Amino acid sequence: MFFNIPKCGYMITNQPIRSYLPSRLSLNNQHIPCVTSYKSLGVLFESRGIDFLKQGTILSQRGVSCLAGMRCYSDTWVPRIRLNIFKCILLPTFEYSLPLLYANYQRNRKAQEWTTLTNASNNYLT
Repeated sequence: MFFNIPKCGYMITNQPIRSYLPSRLSLNNQHIPCVTSYKSLGVLFESRGIDFLKQGTILSQRGVSCLAGMRCYSDTWVPRIRLNIFKCILLPTFEYSLPLLYANYQRNRKAQEWTTLTNASNNYLT
């Protein structure tokens, strides 16, 4: 098995970083760095879990940048290319993050990240 050490990292969760400093971790005699956040399947995780506001902002910015060239009155791309952009780029962008953000919105109806996404979708889908 081969490990890509530059893409590896470990994160200390639910503890102040200074309160727990483990000895140096290594794999195949290479140092594995301690990270403060990591992204998995497009979701940004931090030591206290998901930062929903940051995730919502990232998601809305990605959506806005993808949708800018796909507006109905846009002459940038033909309709078939716009559909392919939507299916191949935009949908996978939202696939994992959006359900988590919606679940957080269901838990907290005043969640700012859902408002950010709603405003972005209202501006670009209408």
